Amino acid sequence: MKSFVTKVIKSPHSITPFGGIFFINAEFNSIRLPQLIDNELGTRGNETGYSHRELLSNRFDAFFCGAIIKN
Repeated sequence: MKSFVTKVIKSPHSITPFGGIFFINAEFNSIRLPQLIDNELGTRGNETGYSHRELLSNRFDAFFCGAIIKN
């Protein structure tokens, strides 16, 4: 049986459990997914307050942070 050794390294940087979400958001924007979403789904009414891209981006953020999404 193989044993695993964990190394602990003291970091001078502030590390949060959501540190990777910024990378995911950067990738989401770099592949121009927000523009595709807006072009394909169109705009929502002014009374809604959020665009389709914002709603889907928030769902992705919640999913990648480990949330369980129920409708």
